[in-house]
Amino acid sequence: MKVPVFAFDEQTIKLDQHGRFWYGPQLVEHPGIERMLRIGLKRLPSDGYGYIMGPRSVEIVVEDAPFQVLGIHEEDDGLGLSLSDETYELLCPESLVYKADIPYCTLKRGDKARFTPVGALSLGDFLDFEGEQVFLTVKSDRYLVPGAKV
Repeated sequence: MKVPVFAFDEQTIKLDQHGRFWYGPQLVEHPGIERMLRIGLKRLPSDGYGYIMGPRSVEIVVEDAPFQVLGIHEEDDGLGLSLSDETYELLCPESLVYKADIPYCTLKRGDKARFTPVGALSLGDFLDFEGEQVFLTVKSDRYLVPGAKV
């Protein structure tokens, strides 16, 4: 009996703006394959993104941001981000921006991350509004958030 092979090189793999992977026109629904792609997503030497399998890599077309912020929580040294690749890191407050009412930030490794709806809701606990301006409060520091609207 032949075992079916997931032939990556026959179709384009795409990561859409909502953090879903597509194999050609087909949504990747298998939880194991979806997780493998999500946690294995890396920046390629060509400056794109892909999944590296041994000596070869498969390019993944990223529609918006390669990573999603799933949640945010207060830590001793700042605000911690729970990311879609199952990693955690501190938010760089100066990198937080809003584009079309969606928050984004830049991660330590230089990659862009888009906040999911749940991540954006958890961010709301750390936002203050003054007139037409929105500020992120981290401990006793406040940062103006570009693009945020009241």
